[in-house]
Amino acid sequence: LQLLAEDISVSLEDHSRQALQRIPRALGEVGRVKDDGLMLQANTQAIVQKLVEVEATSARSVELLASVDAVKLRMESAANTMSEASGLAELMDSVEEVFAGSDLKLMANTLARMRRGLK
Repeated sequence: LQLLAEDISVSLEDHSRQALQRIPRALGEVGRVKDDGLMLQANTQAIVQKLVEVEATSARSVELLASVDAVKLRMESAANTMSEASGLAELMDSVEEVFAGSDLKLMANTLARMRRGLK
């Protein structure tokens, strides 16, 4: 019985010594995991910051495109107006000749075209 108790005591001491030897390695591993976590957190924050910057740049680009589109629409409208004005000016130039003649149907058509051009 005493031998068994001594064997158990030796075994406990051996296991205790091995456990105590593993603690510094485990603490070192915990420190490395903590450092890796902090580095990952910093990298994530940097990525989030870059995304915020890209989003701001994209928003400015969209605003610029919207203003360019508005200018384009106004220019197209102005071009249409100028085209209509040009057609009306040509019609005005020919109106004297039409009314100098006696073709009532041509006169009516000319007046109708002028009316549509003025709307």
